[in-house]
Amino acid sequence: MKLNELFLETRARLIGAGLPASELEAEWIIDHTLGVTAIERIQQPERIVTPLECERIKSIIGRRVSGEPLAYILGEKEFFGFKFKVTPKVLIPRPETEHLVECALEWVQDNFTKGEPVELLELGTGSGCIVVTLLLLIPELKAVAIDISDGALDVAHENSLKHGVSDRLELIKGDASQTSALIGDKKFDFVLANPPYIERADARVDAFVRKFEPAIALFSSGLKGLEISSNWIAQLPQLLKPQRSAAGFEFGYNQAREVEGFFLGTGVFAKHEIVRDYSGHERLIWGMT
Repeated sequence: MKLNELFLETRARLIGAGLPASELEAEWIIDHTLGVTAIERIQQPERIVTPLECERIKSIIGRRVSGEPLAYILGEKEFFGFKFKVTPKVLIPRPETEHLVECALEWVQDNFTKGEPVELLELGTGSGCIVVTLLLLIPELKAVAIDISDGALDVAHENSLKHGVSDRLELIKGDASQTSALIGDKKFDFVLANPPYIERADARVDAFVRKFEPAIALFSSGLKGLEISSNWIAQLPQLLKPQRSAAGFEFGYNQAREVEGFFLGTGVFAKHEIVRDYSGHERLIWGMT
């Protein structure tokens, strides 16, 4: 089979299954499986694909049309322009979470001179996509990241090695609700978190997200699923340096007012802002001392 024929067949299968972004996913499947770039795929439409390669792609298509997330099938996901390893032990990075990185970059640029050391603490690091991205983009940055999951920490460590920043990242296993006990008296310039914030009974959660992604990273108990967020935010006075510090937390579509109240309740922030995501939903809070 020729490469272009295989691409058209792959796209047709995905479209027939009613999957969104079928053309883009077909490109990812072909490029990843055959080890070609997008340019090579376009320039070599007559390339012959071996029967073994065709079988591998058909296997991927079968898993995808059954609802398994493509990121888990391919074992990677792009975030902020970088590729990260992902497994079913970690959440798949979302574009909305890139806003946390954007806010952090802007804040560091506005408050630190070039070459000045910066220290970050991330609660619930998961795949490590947030902290590793910031380590890549801020050479002066050193970071500590906490997660309760051994599987997540393994993935985060692999991503830090892959991107060459492991020497500036300390990974700690533990419950982020007990962060002070895990790190002692150490304080940081800024703290970031994308905590589990979904209420288990929330009917808006996609069935395949619920089926395939780790529940421990998705769901929280309490009113509107806010128990974990509340506990993590309450620790910020003990985690942030007293001056020129900041914190950013992602939250759910209906949680802005409650999370804002948690931030104000700490008594440490002189100002804050609510940031909307690409769809216009209130998505994260950024507080500054």
